Amino acid sequence: MVVGPAMSERTMAPAAAGGAEGAAFARRLREMMLARGVGFSELAGMLAAAGAPTSSTTLSYWVSGRSRPRRRSSLGVVRAIEQCLALEDGELVDLVDIDAETWRYRSAAEVAGMLPYGDEIDAVRRDWGLRWDDGMRRECVHTVLALDATTGQERLHHEVVLSANRSGADRLFLVVGISAGSLETDLRIEIGGRLARVAPLSDELSAIEIVLPRRLVAGEGAVVRWSCPVPGLLRRGRFLTVYLRPVDIAIAEIHLPSADEPWTVRRTLSTVGRERPRGEPPRVLRAQGPVLKAVMTEVAAGTCLHEWERRPVAAEV
Repeated sequence: MVVGPAMSERTMAPAAAGGAEGAAFARRLREMMLARGVGFSELAGMLAAAGAPTSSTTLSYWVSGRSRPRRRSSLGVVRAIEQCLALEDGELVDLVDIDAETWRYRSAAEVAGMLPYGDEIDAVRRDWGLRWDDGMRRECVHTVLALDATTGQERLHHEVVLSANRSGADRLFLVVGISAGSLETDLRIEIGGRLARVAPLSDELSAIEIVLPRRLVAGEGAVVRWSCPVPGLLRRGRFLTVYLRPVDIAIAEIHLPSADEPWTVRRTLSTVGRERPRGEPPRVLRAQGPVLKAVMTEVAAGTCLHEWERRPVAAEV
């Protein structure tokens, strides 16, 4: 390993940092700079070329733990460091708390740890050669599950409103609660792209890649809307909505057929975001009626599980 002239094992020695989170950030940044053989001056030059100029003195303070990124403007610098050092998206951002904006950034490793089949999801992403940060902000994700077997309307509708965080973004990586076979043959993209790849994760979950018609320019918006029949889902009695990437507004809606016997619906939310810290236990809600809508704001990642059954009407005496 070669250590750059502006950095040595001595200058990289850790100092007392402000809190466990600051110490973890300093330690990880120090380890990665040493592993890559990159010195402070060299990294400062790389950041300047990436459009996130930062002095070598500031970097040395961050590495030693004398200070840590705190201002909102530093968030872009930390993300640029991840790219310059070829780190996973969110690997350093996970370790800082800059205002409220860091809720948007969660690394692949952290998300994989909180989602069902998380390791399999990340393995598919890597196999497909996709970045965890796809460069697109989810402003709204709206999922509608319309279930009425008598009219043949057992169908999932999905719409996502996007805006590009950087130029060149054109691919969406999603996990949906439908079998891979149904998606490959029956998924219909109504607007905004084409289905590129499908991979099974379980009998109920699949990973899909949707390619937009063209690459977006930073700040440009797009809408992707698709639907797919889900025969037998009403009888199965459960559906899982998965949020891999941060979304400003997430709406999960279920429409059950009218029936003499009322429906009992159990909704379990397990998410992290601005208002829900990591590690908070899932919330379980119960509702009665044919329509149930969950509206969640500023979700970093998580799941929304709906389970339903008919509740027998008590016999008259």
